[in-house]
Amino acid sequence: MRISIACLLLLAIAAPAVADYHYVSHTGSDEYPYSSWETAADSVHDAVAAADPGDTVFISSGEYEGPVLVNPEDCPIALIGAGMDSTHLVTPLEQNLITFGGDTYVQGLQFSTVRSYAALTTFVAGADITVEECRFAGTGYGILPVACDVIVRDCVFQNLQFSGIAEPFSVNRSTEVANCLFKDMYVEPVNIETQHVVIKNNIVANTCEYPAFKLYVAEGGYVSITNNVIYDICSGGMLMFVVDDTTSRVENNTLDNPTSYHNWDPAINVATSFDWRIFNNSITKADNGIRLAGDRHLSVHYSNFWNIAALDAYVAPGYNGSIDTSYGILHDDPMFLDSTDFHLQAFSPLIDAGDPNILDVDGSRSDIGCYGGPGGCSYVYLDLAPKIPDSLTASVDSVGIHMVWRANYEADFNRHQIFRDTVSGFSPSIFNMIAEPETSFYLDSDINPNTSYYYRLTSVDNQGNVSDYSTELAVLPTGFAWDDDGAVVPKYSVIESAFPNPFNSNVTIVYSASNLGPQPPEIKLVLYDIQGREVKTLVDERKRAGTYRVTWDGRDEKGQPVSSGTYMAKLTQWGCAAGDFPVKITLMK
Repeated sequence: MRISIACLLLLAIAAPAVADYHYVSHTGSDEYPYSSWETAADSVHDAVAAADPGDTVFISSGEYEGPVLVNPEDCPIALIGAGMDSTHLVTPLEQNLITFGGDTYVQGLQFSTVRSYAALTTFVAGADITVEECRFAGTGYGILPVACDVIVRDCVFQNLQFSGIAEPFSVNRSTEVANCLFKDMYVEPVNIETQHVVIKNNIVANTCEYPAFKLYVAEGGYVSITNNVIYDICSGGMLMFVVDDTTSRVENNTLDNPTSYHNWDPAINVATSFDWRIFNNSITKADNGIRLAGDRHLSVHYSNFWNIAALDAYVAPGYNGSIDTSYGILHDDPMFLDSTDFHLQAFSPLIDAGDPNILDVDGSRSDIGCYGGPGGCSYVYLDLAPKIPDSLTASVDSVGIHMVWRANYEADFNRHQIFRDTVSGFSPSIFNMIAEPETSFYLDSDINPNTSYYYRLTSVDNQGNVSDYSTELAVLPTGFAWDDDGAVVPKYSVIESAFPNPFNSNVTIVYSASNLGPQPPEIKLVLYDIQGREVKTLVDERKRAGTYRVTWDGRDEKGQPVSSGTYMAKLTQWGCAAGDFPVKITLMK
């Protein structure tokens, strides 16, 4: 059974000349002082009670009930389990599971408590604890320290009702959280008051309601948040902290969040009392990027903002601070391996795009994101096939079938391939490929209005890698009205599509006008910002029944360019809303 160096160092401090070992096992004879596996205690509490300062308690595999109290006169002490998947400490009672009265080292255990109680907590100031290779699953809180130094490494926190590491009573002196996984949390994984905090190489996934890391740092305190992956956070942003030291670091993190939540919280929410800089971070699919709450200057350099719904960086209302984003800022698809693996693919624009004064572990210029910089890792950039085309839609008019799908922004993207047949479930081949467009829309004009058509698409990159086929898109005459000349007469007035979306310079909006009376209908197509303010009227006239296109160049009624962000296109007919919902259009500059 392995005892870490941290454990040995802990036991060497204030330990007696000879340290003893005590054992816990359901197969032992339960004979005090439990000094062998044969005489092992049946409960963790009994073995701990038999320990003196500097002793180690080994706990065999199995499930053991608490609670356990570690008295100050028994510390420092070490508790070593058989592994987080083997040794399970539980309590069915409404109280904390293990309460420490002094310095403690804990390794290789799994903890479960009930309601709002903690797996590990301290009841005296200065009871410093180190926790390694443990699992906190189904507990209230994970670790609740009180005014002490805390080191947490290589641990798993999952399905907790409250914080994984929280400090609600007084300021910690120092906290390190490294190489941990926080998953399916209901509130923030780490919520502490501290003077010195290091948060590095952690993964946070699927957390609701609050930021992943909420840090309140004492005056003159130090913050280091590096090489973390944070994704799929419901609300509250992803990082919230106060900086009060110019040497603090927030770098080489990857923050990825679905924009579908639309809580408009920033990915990074920072307050600082010094001019300060952050760099080498990748922020993707967030509603807002970085928010500065303060009157100082923040430099945001060598970072990537991709698919940000509103603003890359901004100063909070009521503050007079400033933000500089003039160096090394990208707005590119980072080309992650997939939605949960944030290693970069070959040809990612984030490779060697970080601060040129910072090196990766292989000695090259730093990458942007969680695996770059001196705290990252060296790995092979895989050359994967491009993304499968998705979100395929189609509209039909007298010109033909207009197809639109999600645009591909990968750096090595080359073109699409379109396959067509008149039979559902067909097999794409060179014999039914009809086009190879470089854009995300295509007009198929070679059609018969009385025939049903079926389409599938692929993506091809510059190296010749080909994606899998898209789902089949069916375009059927049924549901369309046709006039005597064979042209489609739309039954509804709706916005059919907008492409490309997101867009950089121009977006084309396809809409239909239906025929509801003897006169052409009055159609109005208006763009609004996310606060409901009118930005520009694109169409305001009577239109004969049919399908139309209009282009927006990202300017308002006065001809001034609007800022990057999300805008809503709304179609009305005779003063009534047409269609169920406005269409979201994202401008990315």
